[in-house]
Amino acid sequence: MSTYDYDLFISHNRVDKDWAKYLAQNIQSDITGPPLKVFIDEWYIEPGENIVLALESALKASKRIGLVLSKAAILSDWVSAERTTGFFRDPSGHSRTIIPLLREDCEIPELLRPIEYIDFRSQSGFDESVKRLISVLRGKKYNSGEKLTESEINLREDCQRIHLYRIIFDRSAYSMPCVSELSIGELSSAVKHSLAAINTGTLYSRDNVVLRKLSSKSEFSTNIFKEGLSRITKHLSELRSSLQFFEQQATYENANFYSIMFDNDNLQYLLRMIDQVDITRNSILQEVNNLLKIAGESLFPLIKISSSILKNSTHPRDIKLLNPNLSLEDRNLLDWKNSYLAWKWISDHSGQWNHEDWLKLIESLKSSGNWPMPINALGLALEELRDRWKQRRY
Repeated sequence: MSTYDYDLFISHNRVDKDWAKYLAQNIQSDITGPPLKVFIDEWYIEPGENIVLALESALKASKRIGLVLSKAAILSDWVSAERTTGFFRDPSGHSRTIIPLLREDCEIPELLRPIEYIDFRSQSGFDESVKRLISVLRGKKYNSGEKLTESEINLREDCQRIHLYRIIFDRSAYSMPCVSELSIGELSSAVKHSLAAINTGTLYSRDNVVLRKLSSKSEFSTNIFKEGLSRITKHLSELRSSLQFFEQQATYENANFYSIMFDNDNLQYLLRMIDQVDITRNSILQEVNNLLKIAGESLFPLIKISSSILKNSTHPRDIKLLNPNLSLEDRNLLDWKNSYLAWKWISDHSGQWNHEDWLKLIESLKSSGNWPMPINALGLALEELRDRWKQRRY
């Protein structure tokens, strides 16, 4: 028996993008059975990914294909290709692989005319059409007179409420690692206003200007959203308490996490504290993502941990920070190896040099003030740079 990653692939033209996302959110918020998963390209295709291959893979991984029919979609080569894929998989229509979704009056392609479509042309009938589509996806008989239960209505309303919460967390305070020169004051302000927004339903700017009116935590109806928001506020309160330590460390206005590391005698302890700030913010984002996922929303990426960034960095300043006891020789080598001059020397010599070139390099280093250096380590550094130069060249 075939298994699929997605219950529905929504094929649509970019003109219909917002409508397709809204439809997907309504499908994924249904609680009449196991969670349904809908593929929308914007939710799953990452920047830099091959779009054609990603769509091909998603089509194969989808049990059914919902074709959004509109004037723009009928003229779209992409939608046409995706429609062809569906017919190739199910030419007789027996498996109901293709589900036409008629959004507006348009010329329905001849191949689709024998297939029963779901009519989404009327906004007032949208909810009923969604129920019909969900019945197909769940393999159930559609009952047009069936009414939504109170719990279903509450869940839909909570999904709409959480959609507006994106503005609370869609900011650098919840995306930048601490060592990316994140301002301590900016994060403290963001945490303060996030807590206020969830508890009171009003989001303020750093200048205390009202940015948005939202639903407060107490206005949510379903337990899954109430409990999730309670965990979020708990993590935010923990983060606010830990930031008091960093506010005491900041010796000037607009100090950032990275800068205070240079003025601290116990660097390892401070770095562990900074990592905990990143980890706590990720805990917040994970809880937010859990609720967004229920609503069929796209998720926030997690934050990279600061210590990991520093350990993998090749920047001399970061290496010196983590290795304060480097000798003068090692520091000189590190500074030169990571400078433009080292790369230029390798390039000027086309990745090849002889003993005379080697002696001239040492003399130039001595005259430039980048001396002393460990000779053997310098030779190894040159070989490493040469390998990198060749990889870039070829």
